[in-house]
Amino acid sequence: MENSFQMMQLKHLNIPQPCNQDWNSMTATESGRHCQSCSKTVVDFTRMSNEEIIGYLSVSHNVCGRIYPQQMNGVNMQLANRQPQSKGGWARWMVAAILFVSTGYNRANAQTAAPATEQTVGGNNHPVDYSLGKVAFPDSTQFQVITGKVTDTAYDALPGVTIRVSGANYATQTDDNGNFSLRVPKSARTIKISFVGFESTVVEIKNPGKKLKIRLKSNSAMLGGMGVTRTSLLRQLYAGLVQRLSLGKVNREI
Repeated sequence: MENSFQMMQLKHLNIPQPCNQDWNSMTATESGRHCQSCSKTVVDFTRMSNEEIIGYLSVSHNVCGRIYPQQMNGVNMQLANRQPQSKGGWARWMVAAILFVSTGYNRANAQTAAPATEQTVGGNNHPVDYSLGKVAFPDSTQFQVITGKVTDTAYDALPGVTIRVSGANYATQTDDNGNFSLRVPKSARTIKISFVGFESTVVEIKNPGKKLKIRLKSNSAMLGGMGVTRTSLLRQLYAGLVQRLSLGKVNREI
């Protein structure tokens, strides 16, 4: 619910005046790099998901950032799809009145409702998982494991990079340190490495026992002050009321 409300606070992102400073010459910081020209920290949004970008900009102002054009387009599309439909003033007051009545009703029921109980097996309070049916294991003689590490051109590890066997449905992602391990058929000849904001590349599987070292070249990213269009306070309150009312209705139905 929190992420959804954050999306309602933001309407549109852009960089009104792109910066021409060299990203690679800036000093690395925890959240990005420090620009000597403007004495500000440039936040690196290129490694964030859409939700992380929205969450960051929802609580931060006057942000200077680095972001790929396709990322910004994706965030703006997501924001546009989550904006509530425009309604007249009378509808907003109606929602507020209904929410007030609904809140009082829920509080009254909460005082009389019996506490929920959860059944456990053998006194174990933790959920118990059961597996039914036969489990099929692939023939290990037909598979091999390849390992590697993916970095950018500055040798910084890239987490979340997708590694996929070309022409087959075998894939994995790199961990926080850029490392990966993938079980592939021995017949596999190449793997494709792809990551948002970087040029995809295809690597041959020549020596499966040797750890691959893969470097990705980044696409051009935009630098500059983030222009953030936010919804008005009244519309934020209205969106919050609609969301709370909808959540209360679902809880009552359950």
